Amino acid sequence: MADATELLDGEMIDPVTGEIIDRKELAERLAQAKEQGVSLVGPGGLLNQLTKNVLETALDAELAERLGHDHGAPRSRRTCAMESV
Repeated sequence: MADATELLDGEMIDPVTGEIIDRKELAERLAQAKEQGVSLVGPGGLLNQLTKNVLETALDAELAERLGHDHGAPRSRRTCAMESV
């Protein structure tokens, strides 16, 4: 089965936004990060930060779907007015 991020012509699709990922732009940004001395792998590296951001975004989306509201958003509370007898 083909990877969901791959199109038939070899282009990649962002699974979150559905936008086509420009491989040339991605390669340019990685080259720029290397030139600036940014570590790509290891603790504090670009890949580590990217993975962390992707996982946090996915978990927040799953929580929002399960809870019915965004993580950290105030929930409405049902309150019953007391009736006087």
